[in-house]
Amino acid sequence: MHTRGLRLVVAVGMAGVSLCLFLAVLGGSAGWVGTALAVDCNVSPGGSIQDKVSDPTCTTVIVAAGTYAENVVITRSIVLRGDDAATTIINGSGNGPVIRVAGGAPTIEKFTLTNGDASAHLGCGGGVSIVNAAATVRDNVIRDNVASSDGNVPGWGGGVCAMTGTATVHIYNNTIRNNAAISATATTQDLPGLGGGIGIWRRHSTVVISGNQVYSNIAVRMPATNAVWGIGGGIWCEADLATIQSNVVRDNVANGASGAASGGGLGTHFSAVTLTDNQVLNNLGVHTATDMSWGNFLNGGGVMLYGPPTATVRGNWIMTNTGAVYGQSTGSPQNVWAGGGGLSVSDIDSLANDRVVVENNHIIANTLVQTLTTSGPDSKAHAEGGGLRIERIANVIVSGNEVRGNTAARKMSITGNGGDDSEETGAQGGGVHISNSDVVTISDNVIADNISVERQTLVDAEATNWAGGLFFNSVGRASVQSNTISSNRVVDEGVITAASGERLRAYGGGVAATGECNLSFINNHILDNVSGYDLAGSGSDYRLRSRGGGMALEMNGPVVLRSNIVSGNLTSESASVGGGGGGLELWSGARVDMSRNLIVGNRAPTNPGGAIHAGDPATVVTSTNDIMARNSSGITVEECQATLVNDTLHDNADEAIRVEESGRAMISNTIVSGHVVGLHADGSATIIEDYNLLQNANNYQGAVTTGTHTIVNQDPKFVNAAADNFRLQASSPAVDSANAVWAPPIDFYGVARPQGPRPDIGAAEGTERRVHLPIIRKQQ
Repeated sequence: MHTRGLRLVVAVGMAGVSLCLFLAVLGGSAGWVGTALAVDCNVSPGGSIQDKVSDPTCTTVIVAAGTYAENVVITRSIVLRGDDAATTIINGSGNGPVIRVAGGAPTIEKFTLTNGDASAHLGCGGGVSIVNAAATVRDNVIRDNVASSDGNVPGWGGGVCAMTGTATVHIYNNTIRNNAAISATATTQDLPGLGGGIGIWRRHSTVVISGNQVYSNIAVRMPATNAVWGIGGGIWCEADLATIQSNVVRDNVANGASGAASGGGLGTHFSAVTLTDNQVLNNLGVHTATDMSWGNFLNGGGVMLYGPPTATVRGNWIMTNTGAVYGQSTGSPQNVWAGGGGLSVSDIDSLANDRVVVENNHIIANTLVQTLTTSGPDSKAHAEGGGLRIERIANVIVSGNEVRGNTAARKMSITGNGGDDSEETGAQGGGVHISNSDVVTISDNVIADNISVERQTLVDAEATNWAGGLFFNSVGRASVQSNTISSNRVVDEGVITAASGERLRAYGGGVAATGECNLSFINNHILDNVSGYDLAGSGSDYRLRSRGGGMALEMNGPVVLRSNIVSGNLTSESASVGGGGGGLELWSGARVDMSRNLIVGNRAPTNPGGAIHAGDPATVVTSTNDIMARNSSGITVEECQATLVNDTLHDNADEAIRVEESGRAMISNTIVSGHVVGLHADGSATIIEDYNLLQNANNYQGAVTTGTHTIVNQDPKFVNAAADNFRLQASSPAVDSANAVWAPPIDFYGVARPQGPRPDIGAAEGTERRVHLPIIRKQQ
């Protein structure tokens, strides 16, 4: 009897446990006796959010629609949820951050957070302040907050700030607007404001910023009498790992005072960053860029990434951003510098493991500086990269981007710099500027309609401007492949007034390179670019120079040019401009290996070298299987050495090949037809030729050493030269007439030589009877 009673007690006890389990599953908020479970706590209008947040039994605090005047402090992992962001408002009343997270990993969602001021709390986050904690901030409206209103306290993240700590912070799907990192009348800080909307300063952590609308924020809101530095008008991030994706960052300002600015829309510092699928639109770095104690700087009108160990920038629209409205200097000597109207990526030093990928972005209609002025002896002005600037990054990939309609400087005025260091003054890279980087790949981009400087005015001053489209300076090795670089300009309008020989110079309408470089250009289309469109001067002694309508390679190092189309480019329409190289300008020690390029319809109207101008004693040019046709003139070789083998030069308006100033040219297996003068050796210059076909009004002029195997005054009989088909008809005298020893193994079209018993003269091997291949030309 006793045993049966014991069994009954056990059975009843087990049934009770089962019932508790059943109720726990059904009830959700019911809990195990003595064990903490999820408990929802509700706050109604008139109630206290802080009381429920502080209640250790509440794991989710649900706040009904209404306005709550509170400054909430969270120290543990809870969910704080409003009824709806439009109707559930927490007003911080200027008494601190609206919500301060000091521990745990809470989630904050569906509120309007407004009127916070974190001046007394490290200047971190007027809307949400996260210090030594993790947090998820999502689906909120965070507006009209200030991180610091005290000029002695720098502000971080007017809307949201995360400072110190190693835990992950997520900021998702919020509207963050009209916030300020600092808003004061004066400051004792050189760098008073970082991140008008969001500011992250926590090394050794991960940050994810996704799907937010970040607009109309300002990092520094101060009178213009304050010369300070503002960074990250919308977002500033310094974390080990940062993912910034699918945000709209627009109409933000990094520095509303004067001085320096970085990242009008967003900026990162020493972060391994992934920046994908964002819209960065209509942001401003600073209204007036002027002197700071360390100089005058402007870096990234839209986006600035500084010191990234790795950076991936993919699928973004970076449009209509402005670095500065005015750039000016009061120093002595004056020096104004600006870089990256749309996107700037740079580091202090090029480190071996730095890697930046800029891929499939639209970088459109950005302006680095609207008006830039300096004056006085040795003064300098720099505007580098209207669309994209990359500096001191070891490994760079720029691929599949549209870089269009950007401007480095709209107006640039330089007065009285004395002509010193003129190559350090000017605009460089209307579209793209890359310098001091080790390994660079530029592929499959459209770089079009960019301008280095729209209007430049020089008074007793010098300036040198480079590259309307793509500029390189001192890159270790760069591969440029399958890009379209078109309709760019270096200087649209330039005016100089001088009496001491000062110069206004514009080089490289599409592409330019300076310094020590190792470059290859393969299968690019360089079309309709202009170096110096409308240049004029006045005074007793001035110089106007425009070189390289398509490309100006004034660099020291090897260059490979293969299978490019260089067409419709122009140096200048102005009659008084010196220079040359309507298609290509090769200078300063470039060692150029050219093959299978089509160079047609380029112009240097008042200067030699409509197709190519090569100069400087250290420059060496080897041209094989190249076609030069219908340019304002052919190739000019000045002071340097050139070798032409199996080229075709046809119907260039003046001279086909001109060698001057002790230059030397060796020409073989080449067709030269339809010119006023075929081969011209001027003064101390030397031309040696043999196994060519010459049909010109005057085949020779000057001291030309002629060979005994050259065919003269016979029609080369092209298939259709007007349509750029320079294949030979079967009856052409050039067929089977070249020197086999000198002939390259393939022709312009990639066809093997020879197709007959001997190679053909000219760039095309074989007749249409023997080989049927269309001209290789990318569709435009």
